[in-house]
Amino acid sequence: TRETLQQILLGLHSMCRGADSKFFNGHTNLTSTRFLVFGVKGLLSVAQNVRSTILLNLLSYMSDKLLTEGKGKRVYATEDPDKAIVYFKDEAMAYHGLKRGRIFGKGEINNAICKHIFELLAAQGVESHFLEQLDARQALVKRVEIIPVAIKVRNIVAGSLSRRIAMPEGTKLANTVVEFVLKNSDAEDPLVNFTHITAMGLATQAELEEMNRIALQVNDVLSRYMKEINIELIDFKLEFGRYK
Repeated sequence: TRETLQQILLGLHSMCRGADSKFFNGHTNLTSTRFLVFGVKGLLSVAQNVRSTILLNLLSYMSDKLLTEGKGKRVYATEDPDKAIVYFKDEAMAYHGLKRGRIFGKGEINNAICKHIFELLAAQGVESHFLEQLDARQALVKRVEIIPVAIKVRNIVAGSLSRRIAMPEGTKLANTVVEFVLKNSDAEDPLVNFTHITAMGLATQAELEEMNRIALQVNDVLSRYMKEINIELIDFKLEFGRYK
């Protein structure tokens, strides 16, 4: 039918010149003459969000461009060594991956929220890795060297902080608390201070001071924005990277 032909042509365009072209234009990790054949005819009869997720999983298996995969995102290389593509997944995890599930549409919502927040911060002079949103699930970003230290910014006592400082959850802190956390899941992401980080050679004193400054600036921008929409910002986590 006319509609089926249109779907086929749109699919071919996506594979040859569009968002999926990076998977079909000569990039593959299949080096043997023995290979797998996937039947994807059934994808035409499922919902769009399900089809997109299944197709992306299939193409990721074939691709040699996957750089890394986390709980909520996949990161792919591009032809530009200074840029990467972030794909937002529907998977959801908690308790260091012990609890897993899938929320259809979550990736699209997260992508939209990230675009909005990064543009909000950019308008206030806070730079980030974000360049542009490519489609509902993908964003183009700067390819950075990740600093293996995360920052937790806390305005109100919640979670593990309540146990560590023996204060009830919900207590408003007299000042914002900034915590540095080593990105090491095997060690359960322990708290570290400036001297730990510099002794391990993970970042310089100047870099840590800049990270601390940016964290407080982000907290100020987001706290004011959230207050305007009647949301109280309890805490959040930031990660940093070096670009060129």
